[in-house]
Amino acid sequence: MKRNTLPELLAPAGNFDAFVSAICAGADAVYLGTPRHNARVGAKNFTLDEMKKAIDIAGVYDKKIYVTLNTLVSDRELKEVLEEVYTLMTLGLDTFIVQDLGLIRALKSVFPDIVIHASTQCVTHSLEQINALKELGVSRAVIARELDRDNIYYICRESPIETEMFVHGALCVCHSGACLFSSLVGSRSGNRGECAQPCRLPYSFKGSDMGYPLSLSDLTLSEHINELIDIGVTSLKIEGRMKSKEYVGGVVSVFRTLLDERRAINEKEKEHLKKLFSRNGFTDGYFVSKLGRKMYGVRSESDKNDTKTLVLPEYTLPKIKIDASLKVTKNGAELEFKKGETSVTSTLNSPEIAFNKALDYDFAFSQISKLGDTPFELDKFDFSADGSYIYPRSELNRLRREAIEKLLKKEEKEIKKNRLYEVQGEEPTPLSHYVVMAPHRKVTSSQGEEIRKKADRVYFPLFKVPALSSHEKVGVVLPVIVYDSQLQEVKEELKRLLSLGVKYAYAENLGVAKLALDIGFKVLGGVRLNVYNSYTAEVLKK
Repeated sequence: MKRNTLPELLAPAGNFDAFVSAICAGADAVYLGTPRHNARVGAKNFTLDEMKKAIDIAGVYDKKIYVTLNTLVSDRELKEVLEEVYTLMTLGLDTFIVQDLGLIRALKSVFPDIVIHASTQCVTHSLEQINALKELGVSRAVIARELDRDNIYYICRESPIETEMFVHGALCVCHSGACLFSSLVGSRSGNRGECAQPCRLPYSFKGSDMGYPLSLSDLTLSEHINELIDIGVTSLKIEGRMKSKEYVGGVVSVFRTLLDERRAINEKEKEHLKKLFSRNGFTDGYFVSKLGRKMYGVRSESDKNDTKTLVLPEYTLPKIKIDASLKVTKNGAELEFKKGETSVTSTLNSPEIAFNKALDYDFAFSQISKLGDTPFELDKFDFSADGSYIYPRSELNRLRREAIEKLLKKEEKEIKKNRLYEVQGEEPTPLSHYVVMAPHRKVTSSQGEEIRKKADRVYFPLFKVPALSSHEKVGVVLPVIVYDSQLQEVKEELKRLLSLGVKYAYAENLGVAKLALDIGFKVLGGVRLNVYNSYTAEVLKK
């Protein structure tokens, strides 16, 4: 089915200059972060003053801003995060990209009208998880980069909330949000915004050079634009908050053209993307279901030299044409600025009578048209006066400034705010004698019997549960990822195990946990559920 409306084009901005580049190049929306509590703390990010300026500019140019709060938050940090969100909402912002399930619950509890998008860190890969996120109050989910076109189409067609997907930029070798590699080898958590990117490093094994066995080439789906439009995804997202303003502007410009012209990328444009940034070319392997070594690549010296030789435009915000009308009577002056359907007015008190040169069109235009570093320039100007009057230059300048400030200012709205609810949970069951087998581990019947006798409960991998004399204390380790295309096979195996007496499941993903609960299992939450605060624990309990 052909889709009439285009998906949103969502651009990254790690600093204010990159934000300007994204707007100029044609992004519909920009996602950015404050200095803390986002997955790119290494980027320059935005001060509060820069955030206010960006929000004002976005309003003038009819663009959207999403702020990233996509890291795990501790109980001690929660108050600070809520205060930061309140401050940003008073500036006119209402959309936040969030990973932490507990933070989602807290935000919806305190700010009922807040708009929340579930981050890619939530590892959203199935309709089950989409439905679980909707129950938490999420209005959009960023779906996993590892999904193929069939699973993406199914999710977008059936999803009760908006969907967003990455179409260009860096790929992790692991599912975003489920990777603990940087934490383990460098004590820098990707889920706390501090990923050291160990997958980009060279490795050796027993003295033999292995090269870069974990480094994936960057993603691009620029050859699949028409298909992405027809699939029905709400937003197409470009990765790159650590990238330069030139990169942001260049990539956004290419995708803006492809979307507007509803076509695939040509060779010249593809070469331009490669010169902007490439790791030995690009890959669409996940999308087209062609996985393998061709998806891997590193940034070579040749790639770097190509970027150095690239000549790129300097992006500056285009001026927005506005109309002005100044009417002067014996009772005062009224200045009206009009931008499309929006109009604002500012007034002055009664003028003085002119005994020499009266206020005329030329003098009024010379003062009212001085729009300086504002985003506006005067297109049409009307002037009328029912007598000979005069105003000092300072008064006309003040009149102009007041009207421009009104045109820039977003409409104020009431922010509904509740107290943070109290978490009251039960004492957890001690887990000291539970055994969880590695998902790849195959266990014989005799080994299974031996482990079962020693433990209070033992969880065996799905499809590898051994034949046992009793399944009373037996659980099953569920895969971290279950795609919708795998759902039926997993359901049938879980129902078979339930009929044998297996009644426990170990789940490390919200959608997978929901699947097991719906079938009738008692679920133990695993480490990749990222329980970092008591609110997340309460969400999972419910």
